[in-house]
Amino acid sequence: MSVFETYDETSRHYDTTRVPIGAEIILGCLARHEKPLGELVVLDAGCGTGAYSRAIVGRVGRIEAIDMSAGMLGQARAKLAPEAAAGRIRFHQGSIAELPLEAGSLDAVTINQVVHHLGDTAEDGFARLRAVVGEFARVLGPGGVLVFNHCSQAQMRHAFWYYHLCPEGHDSICRRFAPLETVRAILEDAGFVNRGAFVPVDAVCQGDAYFDGRGPLSKAWRDGDSFWALADAARHLAELHIEYESLETWPLKWIETPGEPLSYVVEKMRLGKDKKSIEINDSLTLAGLPPEVFEYRLGNRSAIEWVIDQYRVKEDKRTGYPVGPQQPRRPRVHRPPRRPSRPSQHGNGQDRRRPAASLRPGAGGNSANAAMRRSSCREKH
Repeated sequence: MSVFETYDETSRHYDTTRVPIGAEIILGCLARHEKPLGELVVLDAGCGTGAYSRAIVGRVGRIEAIDMSAGMLGQARAKLAPEAAAGRIRFHQGSIAELPLEAGSLDAVTINQVVHHLGDTAEDGFARLRAVVGEFARVLGPGGVLVFNHCSQAQMRHAFWYYHLCPEGHDSICRRFAPLETVRAILEDAGFVNRGAFVPVDAVCQGDAYFDGRGPLSKAWRDGDSFWALADAARHLAELHIEYESLETWPLKWIETPGEPLSYVVEKMRLGKDKKSIEINDSLTLAGLPPEVFEYRLGNRSAIEWVIDQYRVKEDKRTGYPVGPQQPRRPRVHRPPRRPSRPSQHGNGQDRRRPAASLRPGAGGNSANAAMRRSSCREKH
């Protein structure tokens, strides 16, 4: 259920650079259940092309595999057609945040490198991840086992050599990986008890393809890592920022308030409760906002919500004058005139003060230093 990659196209090449590493760890964790391993009903949450399902299907009772992408499920069904015909695996297209399964109907859940596709970040408290973990707790029966396959921040920052080819995409994908301590806290909040962590140190997710230095030049190679979707998104976003004035505008509905003279002056805009309109002022409302505008987020709010909040009139605390994007030039604040200089001793009424550049060490310099020292003393007292 990725928010930045559909996988309908890339699913054809996904297995080129993906291998189900750690399958033996998953089986070891499942074996901790009080039931025999061969009787367990296991959910493969975000099953993708079915690589992990195929790795364990012969050792467990039955697998329920779910994924949002039709393309991924198509690959999984083709890969596991004999097992599906034998009733060893069933496929579901849907969200892992709303599982189409009865409460307490599963013995175990596995989720492998999936949760970063939820689009969560620390700014929103990883709310979607919490919802997903809550669903896992709902469908698991007593003594149920959850195997959570996830990367640490250190791995994301330093283990993938090609991520540094696109710093924007690298930063974006790292922000989507919840730190391990955050994951543990969310699991504990849902009632799970941590039984241990295991790291397969002799393998990488990409298998031998990881060591292909020319891999990023191949689309089939890139399709195995959602990072490249974020890299493309970062490049596209940069193009939008640079060329926004030449983009086609979205047709909004123009609604004028009856009885109010039309005005374009903005004091403070307001977003409609249904998030489909913006009230510009008492006389004008723009309706028909597409929901996609809220998907581009800056921190904990969408970009358009930032604009609505900041594009308004405020009071300058220093001067007391209103300031805003449509305000006319502010009147200048006139400071009181300087004290008049002492008359010249030359007797002609002209002020022949020595220019500042002529100050030099001596009496004048010492006087200035003394004044500075007195000022410092007053501040201390």
